[in-house]
Amino acid sequence: MVHDGAQTLIYNGRELRAKRQYQNKLKARLAAKLSRMRKGSRRWRKLQRSKRKQLRKLGHQIRDILHKQTTALVSTLHERGVQTVVIGDVRDLRRRVEYGPAANQRIHQMVTGMVRWLITYKAEQLGMRVVIQDEAYTSQECPRCGSRYKPRGREYTCSVCGFRFHRDGVGAINIRRKYLGQGPVVGVMASPTGVRWRPHLRARVARDKRERIPAL
Repeated sequence: MVHDGAQTLIYNGRELRAKRQYQNKLKARLAAKLSRMRKGSRRWRKLQRSKRKQLRKLGHQIRDILHKQTTALVSTLHERGVQTVVIGDVRDLRRRVEYGPAANQRIHQMVTGMVRWLITYKAEQLGMRVVIQDEAYTSQECPRCGSRYKPRGREYTCSVCGFRFHRDGVGAINIRRKYLGQGPVVGVMASPTGVRWRPHLRARVARDKRERIPAL
């Protein structure tokens, strides 16, 4: 989720989540098969080779999605003249959550560190500054009146002033406000714009074609 003060962009992570879910199922299925084989046998070694090959392929696909999404994001910000990229700090998220096995697995498999590194690297290549900002309560605090409400679904609706917006969009708006030290939002916010991942998306370039973002 990105907010530049005028527009909120949602970068869809459905394809990435699907790859991670398939990766988990594949690991479980292959582990079950391996457990029924004699360790070191020919069949065991053959399945181990197949496991490494399949997981390596999935890893490449996941990295490809991350590269293309972050390249599209950084290029969009550069084209809009953004000079500073502010990223919410979620580095200790894994140590302070307990939402149950399924949710915990999703959280522990989040690639926030890789995404942060890719955005930082690519943004700095284009002359932008990257800042890490504390994001405590940013998805709970109403950008308009400042009251706190913990949303259960994707939509945030303030119980005090009635402000309604996408939950992650509220977080992005508040992270920007915290960094800039701004007051509450005044007026009506434009609806977020969704950006879907395309399997054959080509890396976008900045205004100056010589400033093409390098592949990692």
